[in-house]
Amino acid sequence: MGTYAIDIATDDEGISGEVVTLKGALDLAGEFALKGDRYSVTADLSGAAARNEAFQQAIALMAVPTESGYRIELSGTL
Repeated sequence: MGTYAIDIATDDEGISGEVVTLKGALDLAGEFALKGDRYSVTADLSGAAARNEAFQQAIALMAVPTESGYRIELSGTL
């Protein structure tokens, strides 16, 4: 669906990072963090692939529709 880059950073609190789209039919922009036993993931998905019916069905349980595509927000404890 595309080519993506992940920028990962670590510090005393844990691991965090960003995901960006370099090219492709699915534009993805997101962040993630793992601090102690807590995690969080947020991602905005848009572009031609996000308008595909099969893609929409595949992510229906974890993403909510937005004006430009879909948004995923996950958080919890490991």
